[in-house]
Amino acid sequence: MSEIRRGFLRGVSWSFGSNILSQVLNLMVTIILARLLSPSEFGIVGMVTVFSGFAKSLIDFGLGNALIFKDEVTELDRSTVFWTNFAISLFMTTLFISLPGSIAVFYKNEELQLITLILSFNFLISAFSVVNHSIIRKKLDFKTEFIIGLSSLVISGLVALLLAYAGWGYWALVAQIIVSSFLNALLGIYFIRWLPKMIYSLDALKQLMRFSWGLVGNNTLNYWVRNIDNLLIGKYVGTAELGIYSKSYSLLTLPMRSISDVVSKVLFPSFTMIKQKPEKIRSIYFKVCQAIMLIVAPLMTFLFVETDYLIALVLGDKWLSMVPVVKVFCVLSINQSIGTLISNLYMAFNKTREMFYVGTFLRIMLITAIVIGLQWGIMGVAISYTIAGYLSSSIYHTHVGKIAGFKLQDFIKNVVPIVLMNVGIGILIFLLRLFLEDQVLPIYVLIASSVFYVAIYYLLLEKFRLPVYLELKSLVLNYSNKPR
Repeated sequence: MSEIRRGFLRGVSWSFGSNILSQVLNLMVTIILARLLSPSEFGIVGMVTVFSGFAKSLIDFGLGNALIFKDEVTELDRSTVFWTNFAISLFMTTLFISLPGSIAVFYKNEELQLITLILSFNFLISAFSVVNHSIIRKKLDFKTEFIIGLSSLVISGLVALLLAYAGWGYWALVAQIIVSSFLNALLGIYFIRWLPKMIYSLDALKQLMRFSWGLVGNNTLNYWVRNIDNLLIGKYVGTAELGIYSKSYSLLTLPMRSISDVVSKVLFPSFTMIKQKPEKIRSIYFKVCQAIMLIVAPLMTFLFVETDYLIALVLGDKWLSMVPVVKVFCVLSINQSIGTLISNLYMAFNKTREMFYVGTFLRIMLITAIVIGLQWGIMGVAISYTIAGYLSSSIYHTHVGKIAGFKLQDFIKNVVPIVLMNVGIGILIFLLRLFLEDQVLPIYVLIASSVFYVAIYYLLLEKFRLPVYLELKSLVLNYSNKPR
């Protein structure tokens, strides 16, 4: 096994293990918070984080990935990136401190002023994370990232739960954001032991910016496309509806997308090691997409069929208005779970500028679709966003395929059979539910459906013996039999 392959698999193992545990813990915290807080309280914080999240995404400015991409990184490069990030974060903090009333005026909600003021300090904290985390990822040291991420999640989650239980309302969510960022920065410094020196180079910054500017432009567009729906719903529909919509999105699509985010953290550094071998990059990309689809497609299909039972059981009846929105996002999540992988192909071939240009057109299309859907409320936004998302993915793969040497049909042939297999199982699950729902309690329907789904899915995978399934199975068996 090549060193690249070993590093990739080791990184994925740690990163995926961290992600699974993090998502389980995060889901537990979210479920308890959803029972302690109202949709409106989630919506109020969501109004501010639309803006603060964008400002935070600018702090990195794509320079963290530029450090990963560069073959020989010097101390001057790292310190230059740090001081650049710090200057941007200081500007953002000052801007938000100076204009907290603007967001409140935009939404016509005075409660937002103090929330905006408190969250502005999160920018300064985040500046201390960029370089240390780029060092971790460049080394594929996802064991350290696992420890940092898990510690931040657990402690910030506990703080939020204690405050929510004590009756602090939406301030519990604000505290969770601040504590998580602080611990990510602090633990990054502790484990990596890197601090900036008082040195700076405009030449080094210019060199890194050749890679990062297209990336930051694309990420900026991508951020607003993913959040323009929250912005418009918060302004024109209401806080409770925003809470329902944003919680549906975060509970469903974000965990699914985070699977591809996990792989992306490992995939891009691995691609940089083989950037002169496009055929290898294509092969790895298709296998990774298939592997993600093997996990995401059954989860989303099952959730689509059993949405109402699961929400009533887990979150309570006050969140049942989420059901139709969640069903739409189940469809969206199948696409988004592999959507973030596309940027790795552009970055591997150093085509971030092209990614920005294509992204600009596609983001305009997505924003237009969201604005059109807004007139039918949160369901209209969800449906229009989903349709536009699938169109964007098709165009992206058509364009990047010309760079990487494959066609859209090649991508479709690799992932669609897995989706269709799960749609077929989903129909069987729906028929089973119709048969059982008038005879037993919902909890027993869920148990029977899940057991039936797993059994049928396993039998079909064994029968058709998909190469990616067999490879994953072999890796799992080899790992489980490995001497400790």
